[in-house]
Amino acid sequence: MSANGEVILEDSSSSYNNNPLLVGCQGSDSEESRTNDSQILMLNPSLQSHFEEKYRKIFSRCRELATDEPTLVKLVPLSEALKVRTISKGPPFKYFCLQPLQKFMHGTLRNLKPFTLVGEPVSEEILRQSFGFILWQRISRG
Repeated sequence: MSANGEVILEDSSSSYNNNPLLVGCQGSDSEESRTNDSQILMLNPSLQSHFEEKYRKIFSRCRELATDEPTLVKLVPLSEALKVRTISKGPPFKYFCLQPLQKFMHGTLRNLKPFTLVGEPVSEEILRQSFGFILWQRISRG
């Protein structure tokens, strides 16, 4: 659920359009819109506030548990095509509580020039912008 109460449903059938818990679907109900991978629906305000209240309680309890968790982190290598990605496995409650901070930092860093490639595949245009046109010509010629 997003901050403004949108829920993404993977099922793109229109059988949920008459559900009283859902306010409505953004977009048309045409054949073209039903072929999309997902649809965004608005929750009924009372159901949304119920979910928000439950989430606050769960988050508060997890924050309490996170303070008592040992801070032990294990690095795990994952083999991928032509590279190895390293991930960290750590205390679950701390990770859950810090996830909003991580998302904020990720979004902020993506907008800074040194972090252009965060979440983005490398392209010739990005390399040209990073290294400058003259240097890029020398690199590309070998």
